[in-house]
Amino acid sequence: MFNEAGVEYNVLCTVNSANWNKGKQVYNNIKQMGARFIQFIPVVAYHKGKPLGFTVPEKGFGTFLTDVFKEWVEGDIGFMFVMNFESAMSSHANGYPLICFHNKECGSPFVIESNGAVYSCDHYVEDKYQLGNIAQTTFSEAATSQKHQSFLSLRSTKYCQKCEFLSVCNGGCPKHTKPDGSNHLCQSYKTFFKNTQNTMKYIVNNLL
Repeated sequence: MFNEAGVEYNVLCTVNSANWNKGKQVYNNIKQMGARFIQFIPVVAYHKGKPLGFTVPEKGFGTFLTDVFKEWVEGDIGFMFVMNFESAMSSHANGYPLICFHNKECGSPFVIESNGAVYSCDHYVEDKYQLGNIAQTTFSEAATSQKHQSFLSLRSTKYCQKCEFLSVCNGGCPKHTKPDGSNHLCQSYKTFFKNTQNTMKYIVNNLL
């Protein structure tokens, strides 16, 4: 219906234990639907210190993104827009990723629930992270609140200081932290950035 009406839309596609090794197939299926704007989101959930069954494997998200990137580079640059790639290229170009996972600080995009409740992040819609309600709290008050200021430092890169990809990764999302303090997707991000950085830099320097 959207395609017939000429309406542009964004597809949010989760990557999990069932599809992490089907990157090319998933990407081409979405493309065949007529979608041109995509963002791939990793599914990571732990319970009692162990990943739940649907969680994407630690290296799986990187494998998925790399497979999609190879397909995208072959003929879809300028036609298909994958937010994960746009974000990485932005990091290479000016040091500012477009996806919050790789920002230096958490909390840049607020989320507002249907009841007006304001939170620092859509991954932390929990009572202890509620900053107020738009009916009583201004965005300025929410942004300068002590609760939000504390949230800004939630991200940790103590395991990342010697990593060659720190400047483009910044440790990943704190919500994906394992019980030992490391990030569940660390190996995925290393795989993705290692396999795409040269091509990314070429695109940034020659095609943009």
